[in-house]
Amino acid sequence: MIEEKDGGKRLVIDIGERGKNGEDPREETLNHVREAKPGTIIEIHAPHYPRPLVVGMEAMGYNVVVNELDKEHFRLMTVKG
Repeated sequence: MIEEKDGGKRLVIDIGERGKNGEDPREETLNHVREAKPGTIIEIHAPHYPRPLVVGMEAMGYNVVVNELDKEHFRLMTVKG
């Protein structure tokens, strides 16, 4: 699920169900990050610690903050520069 909030200033991507189903939405998610407008707050929700996604975003030059909200709920946050 992808949702723009706050007039497009925040992009929320929930890959929870896809991750639980064994899918790897990494490239699709990284494409959404690339396409976001500068200044957009990007919030990604995942069912496990998404190391490949974090590594990919850091390779793109983003500082990524990861919070464990629950045993099976992680949130990644960054701001598009």
